[in-house]
Amino acid sequence: MQKQQLGASDDDSRRDPRSAVQKSGEPGDTTTTVPPVVAGKAVKEWSFTELHGDALDQVEVDSGIQVGGLLNEIHDYGPTFRDSDVFFPDETSRPPDGIATGQITSFENDVTYWVGAEAPAGGRHAAGRPDRQHFAAAAHAVVHQAH
Repeated sequence: MQKQQLGASDDDSRRDPRSAVQKSGEPGDTTTTVPPVVAGKAVKEWSFTELHGDALDQVEVDSGIQVGGLLNEIHDYGPTFRDSDVFFPDETSRPPDGIATGQITSFENDVTYWVGAEAPAGGRHAAGRPDRQHFAAAAHAVVHQAH
């Protein structure tokens, strides 16, 4: 369960009091400072996750929060048998390279965006990597807009 406190106090008095502190409440979890909401600017929250084992346990491998601007995050999940071009906002691309890639992109206009994750090799193809048995990938993005 995630808790959010607006204006929470901490040792850093320079932090904007309108920002929020998020804690999951789970042992070992970290605290994330959420930037303040700015009228007309999108708050872009993103994460890349790997799913491991028979229970497909979720392991967040990268995440972040950004206010406004261009967001283009890439994560390589490891070897794959089938992948495709990865397209970038500057209209360039990376050709297939045998690596499963996750991508989260949101343009400055907050109208054009894409999220994707290619499937990494797992099961019997993950020789020597017991953590990669029944391995899957996920990319997640949430955009909040204040008016």
